[in-house]
Amino acid sequence: MRTNFEPEEPSQAYLDEVLCILRDALSGDLLGLYLHGSAVQYDFRSETSDIDLLGLVSGPLVEARKFELVSRLAHCAKPVPAAGLEIILVPASAVKEPVFDLPFEFALSTGVSWPTQSEPSATSSDIVIHIELCRQSGRALFGPSPKEVFGSVDRALLCRALIEELRWHKKDLLRQRSESTLENAVVNAARSVLVAESGRLVSKSEGARDWLRRFPNDDLVSRALACRLGEDFAPINQASVEAFLDKAIELVSDRLD
Repeated sequence: MRTNFEPEEPSQAYLDEVLCILRDALSGDLLGLYLHGSAVQYDFRSETSDIDLLGLVSGPLVEARKFELVSRLAHCAKPVPAAGLEIILVPASAVKEPVFDLPFEFALSTGVSWPTQSEPSATSSDIVIHIELCRQSGRALFGPSPKEVFGSVDRALLCRALIEELRWHKKDLLRQRSESTLENAVVNAARSVLVAESGRLVSKSEGARDWLRRFPNDDLVSRALACRLGEDFAPINQASVEAFLDKAIELVSDRLD
């Protein structure tokens, strides 16, 4: 099978620089920093992937420190050698016994084609997915090993978070209709079904491959995976993606019973 997708490693120099900025801005309040997502799942390509970081802090962060992080980590100040950077800082106490609406102190997304956006302190359900991914395969850039600091996520809790993420995909399709947005929704939906069944947080590409092993004639997932791998593919129909998301939500919801 021809593929243009060659998994890479994110720039270690860039990761070191981000860690240096975080430690400088937060001083002793930064307790750990963990790389997760495609970068640790042999599914990373700098042109299309983002660098996912989850940081642990000792407590609330003052606004001046958050402003400093935005100004120093924004793509215009520190160019991201990937499609984007997503970093979330959470209280270390919150990751020991994860809950659905998990609090975070700071969130930043920035990149080549992304507007730089930061979020104030709030709660989010998708952090539960990040925590379990860190626990299973994350890499410590600073701090103790992931299994020492991240508590195990209950399967039902993980399924609830996956459902919320799939619902977000449906809303996101109303705002963005690019091939990459459609492809990402499909492969993540396939991955979510496998995660709900097995508890293993595999890569999105592996989730799609697993789906195709079971349903080899699924043209939508086949085209989405081809798009992700940089192969030739037929255009993806949005209505079909929405229907597939509904199917995935139903299958993941069945695991709550």
